Amino acid sequence: MREEVDLIHKKKSFILDKQQTDLRNYRETLTSLSSCGEEAISSNHHINILSVHSNISKTLENDHHFFPSLRPLTNSSVKFVSSNIENVVSAIDHFGRVQENKVSREKTTAEGEGLVRVKGRETGVFLITTRNEEGEKVYEEEGEEEEGVIEVEVVGEGSESEGDDDDVAEVKMTDKKDGTYEVGYRLGEKRRRERVSVWVRVRGEHIGGSPFVVEVEWKREKE
Repeated sequence: MREEVDLIHKKKSFILDKQQTDLRNYRETLTSLSSCGEEAISSNHHINILSVHSNISKTLENDHHFFPSLRPLTNSSVKFVSSNIENVVSAIDHFGRVQENKVSREKTTAEGEGLVRVKGRETGVFLITTRNEEGEKVYEEEGEEEEGVIEVEVVGEGSESEGDDDDVAEVKMTDKKDGTYEVGYRLGEKRRRERVSVWVRVRGEHIGGSPFVVEVEWKREKE
């Protein structure tokens, strides 16, 4: 764990050092252009103003390569989130931060008919979308020794812990490897419950709306 933290700090330092250099270079360019612009405006001569305007436009167009370098490539464990840069000069000290790109329990969502109602002997389906703290869709790979990031369980009404009822439902979850999980469940028939609860958790903690109370409709047996 200590080695991983050190690696993240090294990556962060490298990114920040490079961005500082780029921003300083860009500040020098803007300062030079600003000085020329002020002189042209002070001269109140339309030829000078048009000439400087043309030079500024060409310089900014040629120096556009500074902007892409402000957003380094991301990977599954580290992403770069840029700050709002309105003033390039002052942005040297306020240009971004490196954060872990992990699934957020608060931002992760689940939706679908299977979270509202289901018919007995039919499969209830719904979709889970994992998102990070910024609300962006994200996929987090699961380690071999770690518990699953996303957990889904269907329990009988009134159950307070997992495993209270083993016959409630058979659950199948498909990881699409893109930040979405397709979930299907089929209720057991030993006890025909009128409603069940669907638990959706991130690392053991419920997401917003979970537990979801689901109404169950059973067909009456022919006499």
